[in-house]
Amino acid sequence: MPKKTIAVGQQIQITTPGLFLSIINTTSQFHIESPDFGVLIGKVGRQYELPNTNRVMLVNTGEDPVEIEYEVANIKVHGAGNGTVTVENEVVVKRIQEALSFEATIDTLNDGKVRAIQANVINTLDDITIPAGQKVKIIDANDVTNRVVSIQNISATVTALRVGSTDVAAGKGKLMRGSINAIAETVIENTAEIYIHNTSGDVAKVSVTEEYRP
Repeated sequence: MPKKTIAVGQQIQITTPGLFLSIINTTSQFHIESPDFGVLIGKVGRQYELPNTNRVMLVNTGEDPVEIEYEVANIKVHGAGNGTVTVENEVVVKRIQEALSFEATIDTLNDGKVRAIQANVINTLDDITIPAGQKVKIIDANDVTNRVVSIQNISATVTALRVGSTDVAAGKGKLMRGSINAIAETVIENTAEIYIHNTSGDVAKVSVTEEYRP
């Protein structure tokens, strides 16, 4: 099938000896012009019936070069569709045909907009000391909404800590290496209990803050 590239503001003439002109592919819209019918918009998937037209002009009216693949034939072709949907304008949903199942924590305000529900409780715990080579549970499980636990390494010396579940160990868990002079922080969004293993030879200290919505 013929392919043409048209520069910005340019036009080319093609012959149309067949009855139908089909646009197979194009990188953008363009114009199809002829004294026989005037000006038409060229788009992918359109087929033009040209009973008394032997040639047309393809005109690039856009701001970029356009590539056009077309076909001229004496038979009418009906496309079966390739599953592609092109949206050219803003979509307005009038109604939902089928129910959608999903989980979310949201709130609808008076202005009709939907926003995520924020935490409204802050639980500030005492600093926790973790002996060298030991594992300590720093916070219990809490089955609440939007729970976020923030942990900071505020040790007197640089210590390497592993953060995770009850099986956290020297080679397992999220690494948090820092000190009071170079604070390392991690944030965990989870309702489970949290443990820290101190892999260093010095005592470690962490600060813990819990935020959630009951």
